[in-house]
Amino acid sequence: MLLINTTSELKAHLSGVWLNTKIELFLVLIEQATDKYIVPAIGNDMYQQLVAQPVASLSQEDQYLHKKLARAVAYYAMYEGLPSLDAAVGDFGIVSHSTDNRQPVSKWRFQNYLQDAAEKADYWLEHALVFLETNQDNYPTWTASADYALSQGLLLKSATEITRFFPAVQNRRAVYLRVRPFIQNCEEKYLRDEISDGLFTQIKDLISDPNAVVSSEEAKLLRLLRLYLAAIAMYEAHYTLATELTAHGFRSLYANDAQSWQQDQPANDSQLTAFRERSWNDAQSHRRELRTWLDKTATDILFVDYFNSTLYPVAGVNSTYQMIDNSFKTSFRM
Repeated sequence: MLLINTTSELKAHLSGVWLNTKIELFLVLIEQATDKYIVPAIGNDMYQQLVAQPVASLSQEDQYLHKKLARAVAYYAMYEGLPSLDAAVGDFGIVSHSTDNRQPVSKWRFQNYLQDAAEKADYWLEHALVFLETNQDNYPTWTASADYALSQGLLLKSATEITRFFPAVQNRRAVYLRVRPFIQNCEEKYLRDEISDGLFTQIKDLISDPNAVVSSEEAKLLRLLRLYLAAIAMYEAHYTLATELTAHGFRSLYANDAQSWQQDQPANDSQLTAFRERSWNDAQSHRRELRTWLDKTATDILFVDYFNSTLYPVAGVNSTYQMIDNSFKTSFRM
């Protein structure tokens, strides 16, 4: 079973679908979208829990979750299928469907449809994941999934969370998934060295425990770490967001598109460089704020690992945290 199995169910989420549309045309797209987007996000066991019985038999919470995921998969199916829905492959090659009384949509309108489908699909999947996060005690099947384990161990665990600290992400899950490997790398590459091994491990243990009680000082530290991490991860991910390695080599991706599809006006090199420079400068500003606050706050009973590390300034010797002035260079020293 799928989240959507009939034309009427599809039309409940995509009002533009005609009632006489053959669902068989969409079922393969729905199945592909499910395997590509939904199952990796919530885990196969959680997915099977939602589709193993009629929707009416599900609990009220599961019905709500089913509806949001069904809406997401409907838009993902449209996104995956739009490029090929007006074409058919036969003995004479690839041909385009056409009728006497209907005109194909223009290029710009097609691009708008594609962009809209991608954004709405991302929105509804993220909406469902936020619901699961909020009600995780009721969904042990989801908390046992691989994606949950990966994301929950990160300081920025969702598109919604990174958007709080880097608003340009705009809650887009597709953007978050492209940046997530850099978040993971930057935690080790930058944060561990900034706050000491001991404090870094303490913070990672804290965010991994859903029952942990967070003090006001820990909450402040988490906020400063996430501000720094969001900016430096976007800086590191810049080239991945701007280019993609394919079987035919590198190709340029286009701005303002969560799914890396074509736009009429790609960001030029100067705009991309400006974005990277701004991300770097923001990261260093947050870095200074983090270290200044830690230097003032850490004591022999609070953030002890940092206080006892060589990172903590010795009074009268090096009480001011100095930054290396890179002035935004293509290559730089940390």
